[in-house]
Amino acid sequence: MPELLQTAEQAQRAGLTFTFISGNHREATLAYMEEFHITQPVYFAPLPENQTFYTIGLLNTPFYCYVDAQGIVRSAGYPSQAWQPWQQLTDFGMRPDEVAHAPAPLRSEA
Repeated sequence: MPELLQTAEQAQRAGLTFTFISGNHREATLAYMEEFHITQPVYFAPLPENQTFYTIGLLNTPFYCYVDAQGIVRSAGYPSQAWQPWQQLTDFGMRPDEVAHAPAPLRSEA
């Protein structure tokens, strides 16, 4: 979590919005937010009754999805420095069009 929070702060400085989606219930999520001092937006999508994770294809957490200003998914996957699209995204020196596209985008560019 500390690495994701650091990345969220870097994203904010670069003008990007970093948002979390929690599969836990509200009370558990609020406690987690307090414990880790999370100030970024957090959406509640408690499993299993909320279908958000299934709808957008989240199989494991943590998981990230980079959506550009046009609402197009540009990259998605597990946030690991070993994965090139995540490295490019966290570099923040990359333009959005330089970030590798997700293998199976949730919304096509057409």
